[in-house]
Amino acid sequence: MKPNNRSFSAVRFAVFLTLSVTVMAVIFVFSAQNGEQSSAASGFVSNFLRRVLSPVMPDEALDFVLKYMRKIAHISIYFLLGLFAALSASELSRKTGRLFLCVFISWTVCMLYAVSDEFHQSFTAGREASFRDVLIDSAGALISVSLIGIISFIKRKRVTKAWT
Repeated sequence: MKPNNRSFSAVRFAVFLTLSVTVMAVIFVFSAQNGEQSSAASGFVSNFLRRVLSPVMPDEALDFVLKYMRKIAHISIYFLLGLFAALSASELSRKTGRLFLCVFISWTVCMLYAVSDEFHQSFTAGREASFRDVLIDSAGALISVSLIGIISFIKRKRVTKAWT
């Protein structure tokens, strides 16, 4: 393994892992809402967005955003989960030297959590499990995990070139 100007930090790892678990808890709370509560929350957000965005966004674009708001929320929250999971994995890979394995495992954890989240929703009144949501969630996580993996790889290549 080549020299690295930034070694493993248990504190950074713990912070990113804590943020990952926090996002998982938020996802769990949203999934525990029954159909009526979930619809009310979506309606509140839709009305808020309509008031805020209607002066600056064409009606067609606003209607598109509101139509896909739940899917955008899925992508966004799993993007955050993937981000924090990949950051903790990237930190861990400083110790193991296996960046892509650690990042792949973080994405796998996000996918498995998406599956368990949909399974959890299947037991919630007025909600149902959706394979499409698992794919959307996994895509959101894949985007952020890929970004962190690529950025970490590039940063490490620059560091090792400086040492050669």
